[in-house]
Amino acid sequence: MRVLFRPQARIEVVEAQAWYEARASGLGLEFARSVDAAVASAVHDPEAFAPIFNDCCRVLLRRIPGCGRVSSSS
Repeated sequence: MRVLFRPQARIEVVEAQAWYEARASGLGLEFARSVDAAVASAVHDPEAFAPIFNDCCRVLLRRIPGCGRVSSSS
């Protein structure tokens, strides 16, 4: 499966990472790692996540509040 971050989603991830880093040193990196792990998990097993629309599923981040959608279309 191919992963595509739409421009607005990319901006939101970068802004969220900066926000977390401003709260505590290293927290922004932990957020980025959490996003990477969530995306990798969705790529590995997209059917393990709750479907929300057509071929998109909801992916929750571990340890840090947040979620995103991942499309299973190739």
